[in-house]
Amino acid sequence: MDREWKLQQLVQLLPQPLYLAYMNIHALELAKECDVCVVVVGSEDDVRQLEIAAQTEVVKSNASSDTDELDIGSVAKKRKTHGGNNDLLLDLMQEQRKRILQPHPLEVRFTINNGAKSMEESITVKLRYFKRLGFVSAATVISLSDAEQNYADATLTQDVLKYLHDDDVGDTIPVPGAEYELKHINMTTKECLDHLKSKEYGRPYRWLQKMCCIEIFNDANDTSVVATPTEQPKLQKMIPDLIKSIQQLWNYRLNLIKQIRALVQKHIDLYLKEERLPTTRPACSLVQWTALTYEEYATSAPYNDSELVNGNQLYYRAVVVRGSAKMECLVSISSKFPTESPLWFICIYWNGQHNAMNSAAVKAMEFWTNSLTQAQLQHPLALLATQLVRTMYSFDIFLETEGPLYNPVEYHREKTLYKGIREAYTCETIPLYRGWHS
Repeated sequence: MDREWKLQQLVQLLPQPLYLAYMNIHALELAKECDVCVVVVGSEDDVRQLEIAAQTEVVKSNASSDTDELDIGSVAKKRKTHGGNNDLLLDLMQEQRKRILQPHPLEVRFTINNGAKSMEESITVKLRYFKRLGFVSAATVISLSDAEQNYADATLTQDVLKYLHDDDVGDTIPVPGAEYELKHINMTTKECLDHLKSKEYGRPYRWLQKMCCIEIFNDANDTSVVATPTEQPKLQKMIPDLIKSIQQLWNYRLNLIKQIRALVQKHIDLYLKEERLPTTRPACSLVQWTALTYEEYATSAPYNDSELVNGNQLYYRAVVVRGSAKMECLVSISSKFPTESPLWFICIYWNGQHNAMNSAAVKAMEFWTNSLTQAQLQHPLALLATQLVRTMYSFDIFLETEGPLYNPVEYHREKTLYKGIREAYTCETIPLYRGWHS
C-alpha cells in the first residue's frame, strides 16, 4: 500500500508529456489489453530541487541586465561584457548546456513481456522528457535468459526501437523549437543525438512525440509545417497498436537471437527436425558465424544495392569450408525479419574467386538461398538455419561439379547427395547450373 501511494505521488509530479504516456499505458495495464506494466522511476526530492533551481534561475534572469543576459550564440557580445574572459565564457556555456540537456528527474518505464509465461525475457522502454528541447526520448533495456544473454551481441539488443518504422529511426529531432535552443549552446542536431546516446537516453522518435501529445513537424524532411498534437481519442487506438507492434518486434528479435545462438554454437539442425531436408548431411562445415558492422559489410560485399541493404539492418559473416575450398557468406537481415528473408551474398575461394558477378553457378546458389521464406517452413525458428543448409548443399554440389575439371581432383561427386536433394525438393523449382543434376 505504501509503495502504491509513493507511486501515485510521483505520477502527480510527472511533466505533462510523461503523465499522458503513463496514464494511457496504465489504462492498458489495468484493462489487460496488452502484456505490459508501467512504473515511474525517480526521486521526489530531485523534482523539488529542480523546481527550486528553476525558480532561482528566473530570479537571476530578472535581476540581470541586458548586457549580462546569457546568450551563448553571441560570442562577441560575451567577450565585450566580460572583458574577453574566455574561461568565464566557457563556464557559462557549459552551465547553459547542462541546463538545456538535463532531462526531467522522473522517467516512465513500461515493460513488455514476450507473451509467454517466462518473465526472464522482456523489453523495457525508458521515457525521458527534455523540457527545454521540448521532446521525449526512448531507450530500451533488454532482459534475456542466461542462455540467450551469452550469445546476444550488441547489434541485436541495442536501439531495438529504431527498427519499428523504417522511416522513423530517431536520427532527427522532429519537434519545433529544439534547433533554436541548440543553436544557443553551439550544438548541432547530430551532437545532441550523440549526447543522448552517450547518456543512454535513447532517441526522440516521431511516434514517441505523438504518443506524448507533443507537436512535431508534419514531415521529417520539411520543418516548415507543424502537425497538431494527437487527440486523446486517437491516442486510445494508437497506443495499444504501438505496444502490440513493440511486442511483435521484440518477439521477432527474440526469435532471431535464438537462431543466432544456434548458429554461433554450430547447432545448425537444432530447429530443423520438422523441416523437409535431405537425409544426407552436407560434406562441408560451418566454422564461423560472426556479427559485422554496416561499414565492415559494405567493405566486404562484392556489390551493394542500397534498396536492399542499408544501415538499418543487421549483418553477419558465415564461413564454410571443405578441404582447401572456403565459402564466405555475407548475410543482411532486414528489420522486417522474418517477414522479409535474410539476404545472402556468396563468395567461393577455390581456384580463384567466384561470386554472383562472375559466376552463373554462384548466382543460382544465391537465388536458391534467398528465395526461401518463413511461410515455407514448419518451425518459426528455422529460417536462418535452413538458408544456411541450402547454401552448404549448394557449395558441395559446386565443388563436386567443378572438381573433376581440375588436377589433381580434390572433390568427387557423391551420388547419395544428389539423390537426397532431389528427394527433398521434388516439389520445388531449383535453379540449375551446368552439372547440377547427374
